[in-house]
Amino acid sequence: MSEQVQVKIKGIVATQRYGTLESGDILRTDPDFAKFLVEDCRAADYLDAKAAPAEPAEAQPKAAAKKPKAAK
Repeated sequence: MSEQVQVKIKGIVATQRYGTLESGDILRTDPDFAKFLVEDCRAADYLDAKAAPAEPAEAQPKAAAKKPKAAK
């Protein structure tokens, strides 16, 4: 059986695959569709901590380098 991921729907979402989903619905689906709902549509949140893909280090904001103050 293929891997399943759980997401919690944040609003009303109409899908061809699952029909209309409403706020609070828990959907168990494949990782690709879950990623689509969470990242592309921003219509769901991951429920499984292991299902949420880790963000690459490049995506995290870097601290700005401080410039030395000029002497007066």
